[in-house]
Amino acid sequence: MYAEAATFFQAVDYRIADNVATGGGGGIYGDETVSLIWSEISGNRADVGGGGLYTTKTLQVAGSTISGNSAV
Repeated sequence: MYAEAATFFQAVDYRIADNVATGGGGGIYGDETVSLIWSEISGNRADVGGGGLYTTKTLQVAGSTISGNSAV
């Protein structure tokens, strides 16, 4: 998922898993604030950075799991 600049990305009860990115942010790449509520980010991979997620702004997490992601 890609969240453009000047937007707010909020995932509520999402499962973002098993994705691959040739850049950064295997699961989520955000140019803005990213908010995860009761969500899971797992098993994602990125070739640059932020295996599960990458944001240039603020990350807000509540009741969520971020695990098993990798960046090479």
